[in-house]
Amino acid sequence: MQEPFTPLLPGVQHIAVEDEAAVRAAITDETCGVIVEPIQGEGGVHVISTSFLQLLRRLCDEHKALLILDEVQVRCA
Repeated sequence: MQEPFTPLLPGVQHIAVEDEAAVRAAITDETCGVIVEPIQGEGGVHVISTSFLQLLRRLCDEHKALLILDEVQVRCA
């Protein structure tokens, strides 16, 4: 999926959705921002839990990082 967009920006990390331990380890005072898709559309519709999004908000606030929710609304016929 990323191949057409390479090379990617240096320093970008990809973390599995809902992996709280990985997120806690990755978000530090060196983090400038976190981008997350609250509703994932690959292979069906997968909604990220409210508790995970709240954790991201708390960690970003704590480390003064920007939290970006990347969402595209799609209307199905």
